[in-house]
Amino acid sequence: DPRWLRREWEDTRPTPRSAICVPMNVRNKALAVLTIAKSGEESFTERDLSLLAALSICAGMTYSDISLGPASDLEVA
Repeated sequence: DPRWLRREWEDTRPTPRSAICVPMNVRNKALAVLTIAKSGEESFTERDLSLLAALSICAGMTYSDISLGPASDLEVA
């Protein structure tokens, strides 16, 4: 995926050194994956993972509640 793996000479942004990913489930199906990354020396903590997981649950419930339609109708950013 070129959005994640990029050539250092083509991009001046810092390369991520740490990342966490959690699935966003809707109706017991993975709709998306929420990912956060950082380039600093510090790694993510269990608290960071818990916060992202909670955000993923809220986002999935919101998607389900407002009935946007099938996942195929969503536009990938």
